[in-house]
Amino acid sequence: MTRRLAEQLALLALFFSAIGCGAVPRPADGYARAADLLKDLRAEQERISSFRMSGTVDHVGGQRVQGTVYLFGQSPDRLRMDVLSPFGTTLSVLTADGGAFGLSDFQNGRYFSGEANACNVARFTGIYLPPQEVALVLTGGTPMIPGDASLDWNGRGYYEVTISAGALQQTISAGPGPHPVVHRSVLRENGVVVYDIAFDARRMVSEESVPFEIRIRMPKDAGEVFIRYDDDGVELNISLPDDAFVQTVPPSLTVEPLVCESDG
Repeated sequence: MTRRLAEQLALLALFFSAIGCGAVPRPADGYARAADLLKDLRAEQERISSFRMSGTVDHVGGQRVQGTVYLFGQSPDRLRMDVLSPFGTTLSVLTADGGAFGLSDFQNGRYFSGEANACNVARFTGIYLPPQEVALVLTGGTPMIPGDASLDWNGRGYYEVTISAGALQQTISAGPGPHPVVHRSVLRENGVVVYDIAFDARRMVSEESVPFEIRIRMPKDAGEVFIRYDDDGVELNISLPDDAFVQTVPPSLTVEPLVCESDG
């Protein structure tokens, strides 16, 4: 039995303990400081340097988009997202390579180019995060705001880390270590939810814990995205060609510059 498998079984034991016997006790040898848990969470997130994934996406925003999604990412700031209709027609392709952003909108015959920032990414994904943070979420991690952090145990088998920085407050629910994973991450500004990211159906892939279901809610922007990966649709730490993150503008599309007031 591998160490990772043993940890997963231990988490299951905690879960069933919570169902049958009420609150789950805080681990006696667990985390005592928020800083230590956050450090280990960052270390876990940094173990994934590239990925290739396939699955389905349901995006509710200005208009509802459902279909097949193919995702590619490479540290530190490369991202590609292809969305196909249920009939196999390519609807759109997003690429981010360093500071360059491109979006082919085949439904409307337009190609957008601009800076790879949160504002431009959100036009396509409904997720107001820069490319490197979108990639982080797609693999089960979360952005973390800088600030003062406190640690608590919620009695359901998770630690609760609360990070405060002025008007911002982030709450991260994470499982016990020594290889903790994020179960939920909520960011609020002046008490209003900016994003609410929940991870579910985690499985081990290449010795890494990956959520096969991800739900991202952004109430402020009236957006919600649900991604479910195929059973065999996750590959980690693989070689990807450089041209995967660069688009050749299709001659059928009209090129338009994309400018946002926010730099994300």
